[in-house]
Amino acid sequence: MVAKVEAGERAAVAGVKPFELIVAVNDEPVHTVEEFEKAIAGGGELRLSVMRMHLGRIVRVALPEGE
Repeated sequence: MVAKVEAGERAAVAGVKPFELIVAVNDEPVHTVEEFEKAIAGGGELRLSVMRMHLGRIVRVALPEGE
């Protein structure tokens, strides 16, 4: 679950909000923080599947390579 989103950061600009649950990165399911961190480790443009109160949506976040 997303605890906090810093204003102006890439996730905030992409529309990620606190208390949303990230369920997949680039269409690959993630169930733990470790799986999420591994999935975003390469950076680049990411497709995050997020859920909030049973409503799902997709956002795109671009991270620098290797971040």
